[in-house]
Amino acid sequence: MKEARIEVQGRVQGVRFRNSVKELAHELGIKGSVMNLPDGRVLIVAQGVEEKLQHFIKELREHPGFSR
Repeated sequence: MKEARIEVQGRVQGVRFRNSVKELAHELGIKGSVMNLPDGRVLIVAQGVEEKLQHFIKELREHPGFSR
């Protein structure tokens, strides 16, 4: 099992970002957590098999609708 730590900045609070990330992770069988950081960024700690993690990260990058 691999782990990825992803920090996201921009408009990520108040736009259902954390819920969207949790839903995507659930669909892919990814475990972990999503939390707001004090400076407004969001930290994602994702754990799973490497192929699923790569797909998860790709989806976050390619679909900016997750964040604004």
